[in-house]
Amino acid sequence: MDDFNKRLETINKYLEADHFNSIFPICERILNDDFTQTQKSQICFIMACTYKEIKNYEKALVSFSDCIKFDSNKEYAYVRKSELLFMLDRFEAALVCSKQGLLIFNENTMLIKIKNLCVKKLCQFNLKASINKDNIMKEKITKETEKDKVVHKFKLNKFGLVIIVLITAILVFLGSFFFAYKAFS
Repeated sequence: MDDFNKRLETINKYLEADHFNSIFPICERILNDDFTQTQKSQICFIMACTYKEIKNYEKALVSFSDCIKFDSNKEYAYVRKSELLFMLDRFEAALVCSKQGLLIFNENTMLIKIKNLCVKKLCQFNLKASINKDNIMKEKITKETEKDKVVHKFKLNKFGLVIIVLITAILVFLGSFFFAYKAFS
């Protein structure tokens, strides 16, 4: 048995015993040693699935990407990465990943399904955003209209106040003139 298979057996024993964190140092050593790209890709996939299992999704995504980088013929890595991105509501990234996988594996039904679901979600999201944008614009127009009404009302009130002051001033002037005329005549 070669060194890679021995290490793989050790990893499997830890996984069976649910000692997930124990596999990462072994995997890191394999990635740093002189193994084939395919073997390194296999280790990255194991790491990604383990990270996903312990809910460390960001490291899982990085490991899935490393798996694809080491060996682009890893169809299941594209599927799992796309699924994880979709699960995390990162629909645009999931769509890109599924499309990249479909360039190589154009008959993969899971990648096609993920791609279609992403398109559907993005369309729904864009429709909701468009509706929200329309509602925001309507609210803004309503607020501006109400503001204009208040300003117009204020202008009317100001104009009415000016007219009242003018009429009062004229009446006071006429009254003063009348009393002054009577007093001097």
